[in-house]
Amino acid sequence: MKIKNQILGMAAAVAVAASVMSCSGNSDGDNTVRPLSDYKNMTAGDSMAYYIGQASALDYWRVAKQDTAMLSRQSRDEFLKGMRAGFEGVRDNDAYNQGYYMGVQMAMQMKEFGEDFKTTYDKQILFNAYSDGLKNDSIIDGAKLQEEYTALVNSLSARKEAADKAEAEAGLKEKASQLKLQAISSTLYASAGTGGEGAVLKRGDKVGVSVVIKDATGKELDRRDQPDVTLGQGFPGPITEGLLTMKEGETRTFYTYASALLGRFYQRYGLQGKDVVTVTITTAKAQPQAKESDESAE
Repeated sequence: MKIKNQILGMAAAVAVAASVMSCSGNSDGDNTVRPLSDYKNMTAGDSMAYYIGQASALDYWRVAKQDTAMLSRQSRDEFLKGMRAGFEGVRDNDAYNQGYYMGVQMAMQMKEFGEDFKTTYDKQILFNAYSDGLKNDSIIDGAKLQEEYTALVNSLSARKEAADKAEAEAGLKEKASQLKLQAISSTLYASAGTGGEGAVLKRGDKVGVSVVIKDATGKELDRRDQPDVTLGQGFPGPITEGLLTMKEGETRTFYTYASALLGRFYQRYGLQGKDVVTVTITTAKAQPQAKESDESAE
């Protein structure tokens, strides 16, 4: 069953990665792939190793398409060194191998933890905690552990959020200074508007709104057109904040940063939270949508 699943997994990897390879354009000038026929005195296991190796390489390119840091020749060489070290570190002992695998996972987890929260740690403390926990299955109070761990993460998350916000606002302020933008708030700046008539819009007003969001390179990330909006409803804070500085029939471009506008969804657009984004808003006279007739009416 394990072999069957491995083969099915390889087939899926080939199907998904084939399109990546066909358009990746990541050539080092040597596109030679040694065919199976180059290897002599092959066993069935050798053939299986060959196909698993190639399928895994295809899977690497699939992941690299999402993480461009993996595309360079240097990154690929380092990956190969790590793969070989891991492969050759396995012993003929299942318990050891499981611990080896766990050690790699924990090291990666602690590395990400340190990068996210800007912390360092003593790995001996981690080893001691794990070792002590394996002395007896009743030593650790799981509920108390969860409570204390959650409190720590919440504290670090709050600290990180404050630091990230300060960094993002500083970067946005610098950008605004360069472009001589008008400050609306610490999270929103604006260029001069064009057009517009009447009084400045206020909460509760009805207006038609067109929004175009772009990244710092000018690439369009999202677009939304709503012919009948009640101000204060339906838009993220920075957009509503911008609308409340505009008049009907006006177009104005605002500058904010990704996490302020998109919340935790900024990663879906390939952005960092501190990245500056632009929001171009055009307002118009509201166009109420015709109500559907009541089919039940006689």
